[in-house]
Amino acid sequence: MFSNSERIVVAGISGMAFALAGCTAGGGSSDPVNVQAIDPTASHAPTDIAVWGSFTGREADIMQASLDRLHEEIPWLTAKYVPGKNDEDVARAIASGQPPGIVMSQGPDNVAKYCESGAWRDLNPYIDASGLDMAATFPESVLSYTSYQDNQCSLPLLTDDFGLYYNKKLLADAGYTKPPKTISELTDMAKKLTQRDADGTIQVAGFISTNEQMYETPNIFNGVNWGTEWYNPDGTSAMATDPQWQSLLQWDKDLTDWYGYDNIVRFFAPYKAHEWDAGNAFEQGKVAMIFDGEWRGAFIEADESDVDYGTAPFPVPDDRVDTYGVGQIGGTVAGIPRDAEDADVAWLVLQYLTTDT
Repeated sequence: MFSNSERIVVAGISGMAFALAGCTAGGGSSDPVNVQAIDPTASHAPTDIAVWGSFTGREADIMQASLDRLHEEIPWLTAKYVPGKNDEDVARAIASGQPPGIVMSQGPDNVAKYCESGAWRDLNPYIDASGLDMAATFPESVLSYTSYQDNQCSLPLLTDDFGLYYNKKLLADAGYTKPPKTISELTDMAKKLTQRDADGTIQVAGFISTNEQMYETPNIFNGVNWGTEWYNPDGTSAMATDPQWQSLLQWDKDLTDWYGYDNIVRFFAPYKAHEWDAGNAFEQGKVAMIFDGEWRGAFIEADESDVDYGTAPFPVPDDRVDTYGVGQIGGTVAGIPRDAEDADVAWLVLQYLTTDT
């Protein structure tokens, strides 16, 4: 569900290419290994590396084009992108003992599990062998979600930036000259911008908050703009006690009730399967404002949509107006699964994807 076309490669220092002769197939730490340098310019047997990721369609072509540039630099190395592979596909491949050379995950949610179980190899020996300066290459924040208990089993690949997209014409027609900055402004504008039939059928939605509808809207419920706390200092859940969670959930319920949940479901049904094509509800002018990622601009251009749009930070609660501009970013990670063949060569691909801008 995240996109590749406009993403930010987190950092860009490439080191001399080195690799490992072997690495443990399981567990959270590596057995002693023999390190050998691989000179990419030297003669080498042709090697194919499969790279699994979830990107499809136009974005899969972009990913393959990046890998093709690596082939131009290292002619004996051919990396082929395999689209439409999610974390479940990767887990099954690892369990079968026949994983690809490189795997991508569209978020950091499972990194601790991958590291602790040894499903993804500890990359520290590769990093040491290559002389890759992690601190100089990557921001500290991304290193925090790509490792677990000193096991660096993944590297940061891409970063998504979320915010508010708004239809300039629809806003102007309703008398608005700028997007909302606060949640109360967003709510009032959403209601005024909504166009309904007499029976409540929605023709154009101002903004829909319901978390299982409207593509990327569930990411609102990570709580970033509300400043929510997930955990108390003692490690227990804070969701029941942090008043910001109540504020977020109450706002969603009130706006959903105003539309009528069944009305929302009927409205969104024709567009639900079209997040990644020209049938997207925002690109069709059917939603005045939407929470989405930075890739949407690239899709609007590629789909030749005529929507006249602007972007802005997502609004914040009225009592947090001084934080306006805060937003969510989401990290994509990549690693080498255990039992991967030609893991030393796979490291060349992984290092290229994560450090060569």
